Amino acid sequence: MIHITHPRRLTVIYISNLLLSFHYFLIIYIHSSYLGTFFTASGLALLYIFGSVMNILIFINLPRILDKIGNHKFTLWAIVLEGVSIVGLILGTSWYFIGLSFILHHAVVSMILFGLDIFLEGATKNEAHTGTIRGIYLTLSNITLVFSPLILGLLLVDDNFWIVYLVSLLFLFPLFFTIKKYLKDAEYKTTEKVRFLKIFSEFNTRRDVHGILIAHLVLQFFYAWMVIYMPIFLHQYVGFSWQDIGVIFTIMLLPFMLFELPIGTLADKKYGEKEILIIGFTIMAVATFSITLLHTKTLLAWAGLLFLTRVGASFVEITSESYFFKHVNEKNTGLISLFRMTKPIAYIIAPAVVVSTLYFFTIKNTPYGYIFSILGVLMLVGIRYGLKLKDTK
Repeated sequence: MIHITHPRRLTVIYISNLLLSFHYFLIIYIHSSYLGTFFTASGLALLYIFGSVMNILIFINLPRILDKIGNHKFTLWAIVLEGVSIVGLILGTSWYFIGLSFILHHAVVSMILFGLDIFLEGATKNEAHTGTIRGIYLTLSNITLVFSPLILGLLLVDDNFWIVYLVSLLFLFPLFFTIKKYLKDAEYKTTEKVRFLKIFSEFNTRRDVHGILIAHLVLQFFYAWMVIYMPIFLHQYVGFSWQDIGVIFTIMLLPFMLFELPIGTLADKKYGEKEILIIGFTIMAVATFSITLLHTKTLLAWAGLLFLTRVGASFVEITSESYFFKHVNEKNTGLISLFRMTKPIAYIIAPAVVVSTLYFFTIKNTPYGYIFSILGVLMLVGIRYGLKLKDTK
C-alpha cells in the first residue's frame, strides 16, 4: 500500500504536471528549427548556452529564494515569466527580441518543474514508494510527451511556428490557477540556511548522490543533443516533413509511457535501480551509435531505431529519479536544485561539443549524421558511474 501525506494534494500535483507537460512538450522539438530561421548553428548554440547559464544562476540562489518567499509564490512567478517568454516568441520579429525571449524561456521553464518537485516530495510519506509515485508522475507527463508530436504535426503547416507556441501558451493559464488555488497551503521552506559550497561538499562526500548525479547529467546531455539536433537532422538532411517527424517522434517516445511506471515499481519491490540503469545506458549507447549506420528514408526504420534509444533512456530516467529522491527529502532543496541543474549544464556542454564537432566535420567533409555516433560512445560514461552505485535492493 502506498502511503502519502496529502492524497488530494498529490492529485493536484499530477494534474499540474500534465498541464506543464503539454505546454513544454508541444514546443521542445521546434525551438531549434524556429530559431534556425534567425540564427546560425553557432548562434543557436549560444542561445542555449546563455539560457542555461541564467538557469544555473537561478538554481544557485534557489535555496535562499525559497527560504524568503516559499515554493508556492516562486512557482507562480516562474509561470508568469514563462508566459512572457512565449508571448515574446509569438510576437517577436527581430533576432534580438526572439533571442532574449528564448533565453528567458530556457531559463525559467525548469523552475516550474523544480517547484512541482518540491510539492511532490512534500506529499510523499514513505520513501520506499518513491519509485512508484514518481513512476506515476513521469508516466502522466510522458503521455503528453508521446501525443504532443502528433499534435505538433497537425498544427505546424508551412512552418507557421507561432501557432504551436500559441497553443502551448494556453496551457499556462489553467496551470497557474490550479497551483494558485489548490497548493497555496503547501509551503515547504528550508529550515536552515543552505550554502552552495556546502552542497558541493556533500555532493563530493556522498557517493550515492555523487554517482547518480553524474549518471543523470549524462542522460540530460543525451536529451539536449537529441532535442536540439535530431529535428534538424531529420528535416533538413534526411528530408522528412514535419507531419512525418510528428509520427516518428510519437513512436520514438512511446517507451516513456510504457515502461517508466512498471520499471519504477520493479525498482521499489524487486531489483533496485542499479542494474536497470546500467541496462538502459547500454541500450542507449548501442542504438544511438547505430543512427549513423541507417541510410534510408523509411519512416518505420527511423521510428524503430529512435524507439530503441528511448527504451534505454526511459530505464535510466525513472531509475535515476527514483534512486536520487530516495536519498533526499523536501528540505534538501540545495541537492534537489543541483540534481535539476544537470539539465542546464547539459545544455551548455552539448551545443558546445556539437558545434566544435561540426566544425571539425566540415574540415574533414564528414556527414552530419556522424555526430550521433559520438553521442552513442559518450553514453558509456553513464555505465561507468552506474557501476559505482550502491543498490537499494
